[in-house]
Amino acid sequence: ISKILQQHVQDQSLDYDFVVTSCMGHIRNIPQKKTHKNQTIAGIELDQGYKPTYEILPEKKQLVEDLKELSGEAQQLILATDDDREGEAMAWHLLEVLMDKDEGGLTGRSEQLPSLRVRFTEITAKAIVNCIQNPETSLRDGLVHAQETRRILDRLAGFTVSPVLWKKIAPGL
Repeated sequence: ISKILQQHVQDQSLDYDFVVTSCMGHIRNIPQKKTHKNQTIAGIELDQGYKPTYEILPEKKQLVEDLKELSGEAQQLILATDDDREGEAMAWHLLEVLMDKDEGGLTGRSEQLPSLRVRFTEITAKAIVNCIQNPETSLRDGLVHAQETRRILDRLAGFTVSPVLWKKIAPGL
C-alpha cells in the first residue's frame, strides 16, 4: 500500500506524502477484571445501559504511543481497516484514542486532526488510489455498535453462563 501511494504521489506531483502504518488488530478491549468494586460484570456498567469500559491492550501500549506521535505530526488521518464490523470498530477505537487529549492523544497538537475512512477490497493500485480519491468522512456507526454489542454479549454470557456450564458439564468429563 505504501509503495502504491508513494507512486501516486510521484505520478501526480503532489506536495504531500503518506505514512502508512498498522494498528495490527484491535488496540482496546473490555477489561476482564472489574474496574470498580460495584461493577457486577467486568468492564460493563449494567446500571448505565450496559456501557462498556475500554482499556488499551497491554501489548499494544507502545504501538498506541507510536501512533499518537505519528498522528501529532500528520495533517490528516486516513483509516483503512477491514470493511466489516471488526474493522469499523478498530477504526473507531483508533479515533477515540488518537483524538482524546485527556489520554495523551494528538501529541503536540492544539487542533482536531481531520480524519477520513477509506474502503477497498483488493490491494491494487487502482483500488488504493480510487479509495484515497473518494474517501468517506465518517464511520458506519451501525457496524461499530454491532461489534460493541457482540463484545458486551460475549462478556455477559461468558462471565455469567460459563461458570454454570462448567459446574454442570465438567464433572461428567
